[in-house]
Order: sequence, then structure tokens, then C-alpha cells
Amino acid sequence: MPDNLKPMHIVIISASNRAKRLSHRVSIHLTNKFKQTTGCTTELIDLAAISLPAFEETLTHHLKPPDGLQ
Repeated sequence: MPDNLKPMHIVIISASNRAKRLSHRVSIHLTNKFKQTTGCTTELIDLAAISLPAFEETLTHHLKPPDGLQ
């Protein structure tokens, strides 16, 4: 990589907040795969773990709601 370029930073957003979400596993896998196979830094943002007012009502129906919503 040329000296004047910074490594790419890839952010993956896991947006589902359903109790039996499967897409979150895909997000974790992709985050780890990018980290292992490229020179990129990666970050996984899990919207189910963030207190967003739009999700609060839905999150209260989770089998394991985040702390503060139980």
C-alpha cells in the first residue's frame, strides 16, 4: 500500500433487533472475515445493543432485551 493511503475502515451495521435474528451472525462473520483477509480495519455496530427510541417498544418483546428495557 502506498505511504499516502490509509487502510480502509469497513463498518458493518447489524440492524435487526428481532429475538431470533440470523443476520447478526452474518454480520459477525463478515466483520471477522474482512479483518482476517484484508488490510482493512473493521467495526460492527449492533443496533439492538443501542438505545434507540424507535426500537424500544420492539426490544421489550425480546427474549433477552438489553439492560434498561427489562
